[in-house]
Amino acid sequence: MNCYEFEINISAYIEGEIKQSVRKRFLDHRDNCINCQEKIQDISAMLSSVSNIEEVTSSPQFFQNLQNKIDAH
Repeated sequence: MNCYEFEINISAYIEGEIKQSVRKRFLDHRDNCINCQEKIQDISAMLSSVSNIEEVTSSPQFFQNLQNKIDAH
């Protein structure tokens, strides 16, 4: 597996949906490629950070106000 193929399969790996036939080659490449090790660590850190972001809520009138502005143009 090369770095390009590794990148294509990162999402499937993270979501636990990587095909078994690809998984071993994916893990072998990860274990032997510093750049891809860093890439998957960065993505994992980003996903962890995103899960800690506080949810933002809008006012109850937000969607109606937005629709009114759209209709006015």
